[in-house]
Amino acid sequence: MTDNDSSRGKRRGYLIGFAATLGVAAAIVTPVVVDSSAVPAAKVTVCHRTDSETNPYVKIVVSANAAYHGHYLKHQGDGVWSPTHPKKPKWGDIIAPFTYRGQSYQLNYSDNAAGKTIFDNGCSVTAPVPSSSVPGSGPATGTA
Repeated sequence: MTDNDSSRGKRRGYLIGFAATLGVAAAIVTPVVVDSSAVPAAKVTVCHRTDSETNPYVKIVVSANAAYHGHYLKHQGDGVWSPTHPKKPKWGDIIAPFTYRGQSYQLNYSDNAAGKTIFDNGCSVTAPVPSSSVPGSGPATGTA
């Protein structure tokens, strides 16, 4: 073995040791305190307007950023859909209260009973069918 071979072996050993030390250092995680106002809000459910008279809303879930910029600002419309609402001007999206950048927003919900009803019904404009009116779901009748 020559001095060069011995020197290369030492350098290789140092590099392997150094890399291992870096790996251990990278594995140590220091907790970070985050200002809660800077944390993005949870997802926001939106009753997104369509152009359909028979299915005027679809339920979507988006980020608070998308709820604010893509729906609150751009789809306010003229109230909420109803059977008598004309196609133009368009009706608006329905968004329950949510927080974006420390401010609270809602659209066609808190101040609109019809909007809240549609939202609470999963963005459907048809009334839910009570289970007692579905055949076979009510109490048993008749004789055996």
